Amino acid sequence: MAGVRTLAGVAAANPRYRKKLVPILLEQLQVCSPRDIPVQAASILTSVAAGNRGPFLEVIESRTHKLTAAQSTRLRR
Repeated sequence: MAGVRTLAGVAAANPRYRKKLVPILLEQLQVCSPRDIPVQAASILTSVAAGNRGPFLEVIESRTHKLTAAQSTRLRR
């Protein structure tokens, strides 16, 4: 998870890197374990800009049915 946080920080710092890294981060969010979704979503959120907010929210919404009630609450924060 530290790798996701690091890549998200790099993506947030430079729009050129964001263009290449955000799809990779979203793919990681799609395949990670359901228990890791809230933590990884919070890490990736730092790199989400207005232009890629839609795809980020789509991934989150597509995975919420796999979460427990506690994980879902954590994700909404």
